[in-house]
Amino acid sequence: MQIVKYRGMEEWFAKRIQSYRQAELNGIKKFSTLTLLIQIFLAAGGELDPSIVLPSIYLFQNLKEPVNDGTQVIYIWANLKIAWNRISGFTSSDDSVSDRVIEQLPFIESENAVELIDAVFTHTKEAGQAEPFKLGPMNLNIKKGALVIVVGAVGSGKSSFLSALTRQMELESGKAKTYGKIAYCLQTPWLISGTIKNNIEFFTQPNKENLESAIHATCLESDILSFPKGVDTLLGDSGGEFILTIVNLSGGQKARVALARALYADADIYLLDDPIAALDANVGATVFSRAVKKHLSGKTVIMLTHQLQLVQHADCIIHIDSGKVVGNGSFEELLETNVQFADLMKEYRSLDEDSAFSDSTAIPKPSEIPKQEARDIIAAEDRSVGVVKGQNYVYYAKSVGWTSLVTLLCTISTIAGGVAALIYLVDSSNNPNLPDNFIAIFTSLGVAQAISYTLMFGSIVYGCFQASKKVHASIISRLLAAPMFFYDSQPIGRILNRLNSDISALDGGIVQSLIRIILNFSNVAINSVLILQASWWVIIAISAVLFLCGILFSKYQSSNREVKRIVSISKSPLDAHVSESIRGIQTIKSCGIRQEFVNKHWKAVDDYLVSSFILDSIMMWFNLRVSLLACLLTLALMLIGVVSKSTNTGNLYITSAIGLALTAALNFSTSMFKFLLACGIWENQLNSIERLRHYELELPKEADRSTSDDPKEIWPSSGNIEFSKVVLRYASRPAYNVLDKLSFAIRGGENIGVVGRTGSGKSSMVSALFRLVELYSGTITIDGIDPVLFTGTIRENLDDDLKASDVEIWKALESVGLKEFVSGLDGKLEYRVSQKGDNFSQGQKQLICLARAIIASPKILVLDEATSSVDSAGDHLIQNVLKTQFSKSTIMSVAHRLGTIAEFDKVIILDCGRLVEFDSPANLLDNPDSLFSQLVEASGTTNANMIKSIVHK
Repeated sequence: MQIVKYRGMEEWFAKRIQSYRQAELNGIKKFSTLTLLIQIFLAAGGELDPSIVLPSIYLFQNLKEPVNDGTQVIYIWANLKIAWNRISGFTSSDDSVSDRVIEQLPFIESENAVELIDAVFTHTKEAGQAEPFKLGPMNLNIKKGALVIVVGAVGSGKSSFLSALTRQMELESGKAKTYGKIAYCLQTPWLISGTIKNNIEFFTQPNKENLESAIHATCLESDILSFPKGVDTLLGDSGGEFILTIVNLSGGQKARVALARALYADADIYLLDDPIAALDANVGATVFSRAVKKHLSGKTVIMLTHQLQLVQHADCIIHIDSGKVVGNGSFEELLETNVQFADLMKEYRSLDEDSAFSDSTAIPKPSEIPKQEARDIIAAEDRSVGVVKGQNYVYYAKSVGWTSLVTLLCTISTIAGGVAALIYLVDSSNNPNLPDNFIAIFTSLGVAQAISYTLMFGSIVYGCFQASKKVHASIISRLLAAPMFFYDSQPIGRILNRLNSDISALDGGIVQSLIRIILNFSNVAINSVLILQASWWVIIAISAVLFLCGILFSKYQSSNREVKRIVSISKSPLDAHVSESIRGIQTIKSCGIRQEFVNKHWKAVDDYLVSSFILDSIMMWFNLRVSLLACLLTLALMLIGVVSKSTNTGNLYITSAIGLALTAALNFSTSMFKFLLACGIWENQLNSIERLRHYELELPKEADRSTSDDPKEIWPSSGNIEFSKVVLRYASRPAYNVLDKLSFAIRGGENIGVVGRTGSGKSSMVSALFRLVELYSGTITIDGIDPVLFTGTIRENLDDDLKASDVEIWKALESVGLKEFVSGLDGKLEYRVSQKGDNFSQGQKQLICLARAIIASPKILVLDEATSSVDSAGDHLIQNVLKTQFSKSTIMSVAHRLGTIAEFDKVIILDCGRLVEFDSPANLLDNPDSLFSQLVEASGTTNANMIKSIVHK
């Protein structure tokens, strides 16, 4: 959502979602049409011969409900069959891990930690992929206690190597073994809903000493001390992004929390996928020294990185290219014997022979960071109590539109017509000589009722269909217009529950409830007439039964509606846990805590099923009592029958009427129960309307996207940017200035680097520029984050408006070095990108995002760690693209790699949200006391010399 708002793609995504929604509605329309035809058929079948008037009418009226239920059975069966086939296909798939993946053995069985003999690993073939990616053949022996650093170009197979070691790839041939417990830290941090302490301990035995050691090793002490609740500060799920009760975690903070979790695990083998890529030079150097070299001393560490200044610290270096090991040995051995590695190091140009990795004094001390006042922002899910308010009925009626009035009139005429026809039949049947116009009158009543039925059901189906379409479009529109704070405070499972369960109720549940209310009320009316025709004394019994049913329904519904609300709310944690588990499946499996997550899942399932069971139990309680009342009505009829028989001896009509009335009484309870139950379900369905209405009318909204002062379409024309006393506060910490009176001016066409320690406010400044968060005070005047791919094709990810030509797209891909790679994909530009771009490496995603920017040709380009996941060659390529493709654009680049901004015109240095320096790199380096100089020196002597040479050339 953050990237959607950065690029102003709300309207594009709204159209895309509505196209999927329209396809879904087309299926609903077909089912609704089938239901409508069945109802019309039933309504037209009520014209009967007078000689069997009452029994036949009764039979046909009572057949309507079962046949209507039949349409639901067909619908449910079709969905059940699809769901069953999908579930059975998944559960019956080969889940064997004995021979098809790497073998994990106890720690004590070998002197090696990893043994690979002619091992070839393969990923499962992706849809549209010509051949699955293969890794190997590999022959490796990694000693216990060794520090192994894996290097290679973007997309070479480094991350796949770690996936193979964690049993995420199939072993196609050869032999592969690991010895000991494995801890895995992914390149993209995955955190769970809970406290910081929960995320570090991660279902293991609490140990205060280990916790403090892991926090110290990852330099989290100052961050945690600044949080109001320390390690007990709550993290919340927001679709893969995690937030504190006080602050959005920066990318570096998330990476260090994930690394701390791995350190706390006290494993034998540590697999680290570029854990310091998102950290600045100071923090990165300190984390490497504390965590990798000291804390994990004596442990086997296999670490992927693009920061080649680290390789000299390794006991062993593995160079991977195109899925194969092309180099394996010590740093000195590879420099002398491996040409590819030597070229890689030569290209990097920044070998740090002075080993400047130590506990950095540049890390702020806890006392230097202000304690932040805060309030919890994980909002409790809204839940109404009591009777569903009338405004929700009005809201739904307005959504239905003019057809709601047609439905009401047709319903009244249909029920009234049916009762009138039956009363006419009863009166005519009492007369031995039927009137001459009996057939004509009865036929006319039947035709009128059939027409009313047709209009009624047609208006219900059409109106509910239009309401569903309108409400869904409105909800999507409001969600896309909601500020980022809303997504920070709402678990993704909660939002999905609204868009899934509540919209499903709108699509089908409400329609069926309305139909059932009408049909069952009609049956109650018919049965009442059939009972009353036996004797008018029965009206006393019926009135008493209806009165008691009303009291019972009131008690039933007061409990039923509240439990239904609890059921709706209890499903959100279940959805959230499932989505959370899917996102972190690699970490869960590699850490061996699948059972803990299964147990947590069953806990969420139990909570949901308990409320569902109570809901069903309440219904059974109600059904039993309605049945008992029906028995009292039957008893009253029998007594009246006995009395009538004794006073009307020989009257066959009285005898048959009493018999028919007794039969009708037996079904009266069923019809009454179903009618009241349908009314209860209808009100419960309106709980979904209530929840959806809350989203549409009460969701917070961003400031208007356009105003009367909007500039012309050619804006921005020059690319000037000016921050004037900008103060930014998050709603979660209203008293803390994330940006504190930030003021600077950038001329059009200048290249500006933005640096600062982790959590200094760099990304917040970008958020302010893109108006993701409204300013507390100050102004930003223009002219007077993680790389994200979306589900779709490569073409759609590069050009969302589909306006660019193939020539332009291929030229952009060639500029970022991906033309050959994309050309080799099945479908090329039409190759499907999976959710979040998971079928591309992190570096490839960054390059695709850069190609997207080239096609857009913006006047202002903002880069947030654009080179964090690429190697030195990719870094050089990106810098060249910035010079050639964006020479006339204003560039603002947030970076931790100081070399990437060495040639920029100016550098902004932030610290605790304040602007501490803003000048050219040369002027800042000339001042040894400047923070920029300190950051450069902390990156290592050789690397610092390289930056200085670039700046002063």
